[in-house]
Amino acid sequence: MEMQSPAPRRSKYNPFTPPADVDWSMTSPLLADGSNFPCKGYPAGRNVAVIKAGSTFKVQMAGTVFHMGGHCQWSVSYDGGKTFLVLKTVLNNCFTGTGLSIDVPIPKGLPRCEHCVFAWSWINAVGNREFYMNCADVGVISASKGPFTGPSMVVANLPGFPSIPEFPPGQKGHRQSQRDEEPAPGAAAVQRPGRADPAAVAAAGDPAERRRRRRRRKRPVRSREHAVRGPRGVYPVRARRGRRVPVERGDAVRPGHQVLAERQLHYVLLSARAPTPAPPPPPPPPPRPPPPPPHPLPRFPLFFCCFFLSFFSFPHENFIFTFPLRSLAGEGERRGGRILFFLV
Repeated sequence: MEMQSPAPRRSKYNPFTPPADVDWSMTSPLLADGSNFPCKGYPAGRNVAVIKAGSTFKVQMAGTVFHMGGHCQWSVSYDGGKTFLVLKTVLNNCFTGTGLSIDVPIPKGLPRCEHCVFAWSWINAVGNREFYMNCADVGVISASKGPFTGPSMVVANLPGFPSIPEFPPGQKGHRQSQRDEEPAPGAAAVQRPGRADPAAVAAAGDPAERRRRRRRRKRPVRSREHAVRGPRGVYPVRARRGRRVPVERGDAVRPGHQVLAERQLHYVLLSARAPTPAPPPPPPPPPRPPPPPPHPLPRFPLFFCCFFLSFFSFPHENFIFTFPLRSLAGEGERRGGRILFFLV
């Protein structure tokens, strides 16, 4: 299955996708290692649709492999795909009970956005435990500028996220499939801690079991049925021998069993303002000028020294030489100064 309108990124239905970049496997799920989550790892592109707050947005799906339905969600992201706010959720019978044309209600208080991400996600009922997701670039027209709060998108069957078991055919939705499904190798039937084996529970001819069922129906809140009917569904929690898990009716989990634990809703805060861009990197420092060439040594002092050393070359090792100094004012006048040269 895939989303046809609004056209996802790299889809053949997207008019802004070059032919060389079309993803012809758009109906495939995300990779099992989760490396292309979210949006199959595709970058943002040009807007393909505009969503108006307070109206109904029509989404058209395409495909023929329904996998017996499952859970679908349509969400919007204001931060480039880091967090998704759910606009519409269909549990159990997505596609099989809704068809391929979906009306997504847009809240009136949804803030405006020039470039947002509209996403469709799907947890199939039967088949390999996979997670499907398509993303389209849209804009939001709204008079609201304030923040908006809503439930976050449910992600499953990927590393680091819960794993939802397969819904067996012939049962009524997720609730019945979680209740009576036979255990698979390595993970047994989903049941409340301390409850009997599902095969014994399903035995209709056991009067004692029927009496136990009637007593359980009278328990108001903490029954297994209440956990299954939660808004986010039921998520299995596996544990080793003797390990306790944080559930309402906690008990030591035996090997081959798993405990029902209702997933809590997480809320994300959206703002009408665009995400603050990262500050630009500082400019590189200007290149340092090359060092000046070394100044050539003056030749006059060297010549002067060589001249005097060659002129006053005496056989003595140490000597003192004196001569009168004439004044520059007159040639005939003498001064009393004498210059002493110490040569070593």
